[in-house]
Amino acid sequence: MILVPETNTIMWKEGGRMNADRAEEILKSPDSIGVQYRNNYVWIEDIDKGRNTAHVTYLEKHNTIHVDIDRLVETGPMPDLTE
Repeated sequence: MILVPETNTIMWKEGGRMNADRAEEILKSPDSIGVQYRNNYVWIEDIDKGRNTAHVTYLEKHNTIHVDIDRLVETGPMPDLTE
């Protein structure tokens, strides 16, 4: 785990990127853990470890897309997005 000081975010690193094992931990966690894709918060719906991909839903737009897991960034505890 690495703290990125400029953005105060935490990235799980595997060559600079989130890995499938951490994505699976987040998916199974009872806690709400912040994850971003292209600077937008997403919810991990499911993962395919063999392809290193995930289906994620944008929290603001509610549309689901298929992405490479290594493009996801963990940001720590989920912020309140209703403010």
